[in-house]
This record gives sequence, C-alpha cells and structure tokens, in this order.
Amino acid sequence: MEPADLPADTTAVVIADIVDLVVNHNVPKCPKTYVHRVGRSARAGRYGSALTFVTQYDVVLLQAVEELIGMKLKELKVSDRKVTRYVTKVLVAKREAELRLQQSNFGERKESNLRKDLLMSGIPEDEVDKRIEQIKNPRRKTIKKSSKEDLGVVKRKKMRIST
Repeated sequence: MEPADLPADTTAVVIADIVDLVVNHNVPKCPKTYVHRVGRSARAGRYGSALTFVTQYDVVLLQAVEELIGMKLKELKVSDRKVTRYVTKVLVAKREAELRLQQSNFGERKESNLRKDLLMSGIPEDEVDKRIEQIKNPRRKTIKKSSKEDLGVVKRKKMRIST
C-alpha cells in the first residue's frame, strides 16, 4: 500500500514512526515527554539520533532527563557564529509553518470531536461552548504544585553567568 492510498492521519503516523533524527528546539519540563519525543528516532529496533538545543537555563531539565534514563547525554558544542547563522532561517520556517497550520484550520477536527463528545455526555450546548473556550484559552493553571511533582515536571532555575 502506497502512502497516497492511506488516509491523511494514517500517513502521518507511518511517517512519524520512521524518522532518523528528532530535533528538540526546547527541553520539555517533564523528562518523560523528552524520552517520548526522542523515542521516535529508535522504533522497531532501529537506531536514531536526537538533537536538542540547550541554553544555560536548561541544565536542570537535562539533568532530570539524565537521571530518568540513567545515563549522561553527549554534548556537541557549536560556535555562536554557526548558531546565529541558522537561527533566522529556523525562526522564519517555524513562523511559515504556523501560518500554514492556521490557514488549513488545523485543530478544527479536534475541536469538533471534543464538542461531539461533550454533547454526547449530556452537557447542555451553552455549557459545551464555555468548556471549549476554557480549554482553548486557559486563564489559570489548575495543576497544583504537588501534582506537578507527581508528573515529574521540573521547574527551571535561573542561573547567573559571571564574566
């Protein structure tokens, strides 16, 4: 079966499972999330690589990942000059991708399914609209500190660098 013969969402899953390289533009607060992301590069006995852009503020988060996986991650030092050369290209590409997603109504199907599930559970239609709006635009965090700790979320610590 060719990828063109598969439904669009199936094709995405197939492609996601065969990546050789995962690029993390940020270090997630939850170490398990990092492991899940990086795991995309090593499916079905394959070997893969992961590249994570790290700043001095991410050290604590990376240490939590290393503690979870039980090994030290390899560091690849890159000169500031090389980084700045590509930063603009990456930011432009990211913004273009965001605009394409907005234009294609990305997430509309998810919202439609959520609406249907809420209505099927017996919630009145006006309440459904309120709940969807709360999900789309959360005003406050509902997770307590103890819950975050249970989830393995690591708080970033600011580090001072003296020159």
